[in-house]
Amino acid sequence: MFLSNYYISYAVAIFCVLYYFYRWFSLNRMNNGKALVKNLLKIALSALAGIGLSAWLLIPTVFDLSMRGTGYQNTNTYNYSFWEILKKFTPWYYDSITNSGLPAIFCGIGVLLLAVAFFFNQKILPKVRLMTGGIFTVFFLSFWIVPLDEFWHGMQSPNWFPYRYAFLFSFFLILTAYFQYRNMEFRLKPYLREGISVFLILLVCVNLYFNSAAMIKGLDEQFGYKSISQYQGFYQQTETILSDIPMDKEMYRIEKDYEYSQNDAMLFGYNGITHYSSTHINQINEFTKELGFTQYHFWNSYFGSTPITDSLFNVRYILSKKAMSDFDTPLGTYDDITLYRNNYCLPVGFAVQGGQNSDYQNGEDPFKNQNNLLNALSGLDGQVFRPIEFEESFSYGSTEVAYRFTAQNEDPVYLYMSGGWTYANVTVNGNYIAPYFSGETKGALYIGSFSSGETVEIKVCSNSSNALDINRAYLYNIDSDYFAQSIEKLQAEGFYDTQQLSNGLTAKLKINSSKVCFTSIPYAKGFTVKINGQAAESFAYADTFLAFSVPAGESSVEIRFVSPGFYIGLIVSLLTAVILLSLWIITKRKQKKDL
Repeated sequence: MFLSNYYISYAVAIFCVLYYFYRWFSLNRMNNGKALVKNLLKIALSALAGIGLSAWLLIPTVFDLSMRGTGYQNTNTYNYSFWEILKKFTPWYYDSITNSGLPAIFCGIGVLLLAVAFFFNQKILPKVRLMTGGIFTVFFLSFWIVPLDEFWHGMQSPNWFPYRYAFLFSFFLILTAYFQYRNMEFRLKPYLREGISVFLILLVCVNLYFNSAAMIKGLDEQFGYKSISQYQGFYQQTETILSDIPMDKEMYRIEKDYEYSQNDAMLFGYNGITHYSSTHINQINEFTKELGFTQYHFWNSYFGSTPITDSLFNVRYILSKKAMSDFDTPLGTYDDITLYRNNYCLPVGFAVQGGQNSDYQNGEDPFKNQNNLLNALSGLDGQVFRPIEFEESFSYGSTEVAYRFTAQNEDPVYLYMSGGWTYANVTVNGNYIAPYFSGETKGALYIGSFSSGETVEIKVCSNSSNALDINRAYLYNIDSDYFAQSIEKLQAEGFYDTQQLSNGLTAKLKINSSKVCFTSIPYAKGFTVKINGQAAESFAYADTFLAFSVPAGESSVEIRFVSPGFYIGLIVSLLTAVILLSLWIITKRKQKKDL
């Protein structure tokens, strides 16, 4: 269980301890202290054996989690009114799987009735009924009081799927119902007893069917899940497009401006940017947000990308449902999706001008941040994003805002708005462009390219009666010449002959003088870098990306990643396995001698 899901195993271990003491004292074994200690030692040793065998996974996980600092915190003293828990015993009730949801504890009418009857069954000792009520009380208090709830979650507040240990309550409820059923007196003819059993089975089946249907319906209404046919269409279409991309061993990224889930890259097996992880690196999320990417809770998103970020972050191919800038070349159209190749894609690693303490400075303006990052890497001092003067028509409490400007050139125009979460639609000269301010679309937005002297009107309209909450708008266009100049300079001293490995890559790099090599690989402890076979010290460029120093001339670079603590964990697991195997052999030999 520790291998399959250490998180759930933790909660199960807590319940097992509670249940052991429950069974021990309910079976009148209070006076046998030696047996209690002996059994507890057996349980502890068994748990340690399981942990030891799983150490190759658990120890790296502990190391990784200790470096992330991504815990979600619930500031409420109580999660909800105590009596609201009764709602969850009603059939076909669904509220939410988000943090606002209640524990999922419904087990069916039959189980609930039998469990209630258990406490009125005089054949069951009062002590047993009292202790059973005590276990249920522990669960109810855990559902209600936040510190107890967090104790079941490893002293953390879960993000979504709250009360993840609730299935243990359901298990104990079913167990209690079974004890009641076993102790019931059936002074009936056999065929009637069999009929009652069949009725209870049918009742359970009916409960399962309708409650499952209600759950699926509730999830669909809350999250808009697609049908199987829609998923199959999405998968087949995307797979067809990806099959036309040369999937060699060279490392590059592929992205989409549409998604089925945040982990589509994992689904199709390509390197991407968008992903969801409960153990994400918080610095990556913050850094990409500063550059205008959408960032929401525990996932990184490609939404909000620009040609600058596509180039710096090694995005070579883009699957898009909307028009792209002239920096990308269309390779083919598949129904409503076009495959583009980024003409200015940088390799995953390249030499830069700045040292370990880069000159990158961040602020509230994502386009200035991109300017600063590109200049820090290239050593140039221009502006790839140039601000556009515009007129704004907006009043407090309004549901619509308009931005007007006159195009000075044909360079691509981008818009970014900081503010709240009122969903809105963006139009340009009356043509719909994209939604905005949803969790997935709050980032830099490509507006289009316009003829010099053309008047452009951008409207942002709330798609409800709620007023827009816009703090500030940023409107920029890209200096195409400066962009090309910067990228060409970085490409001149970039990785070549790159080969992607299972846990890293190899590449060659030729530079005229000793420099820092920047990679678009997120920095984490566990990376090792070798230059010409010799270990090199790595560091976090801008506190975010893997970087290292490279001498002048041609160098062979090898980058590999091994999770910190993996080898320690592997040794512990092997030693545990050897000890257990030895004990098994000794036990078997002893049994043979006794025979």
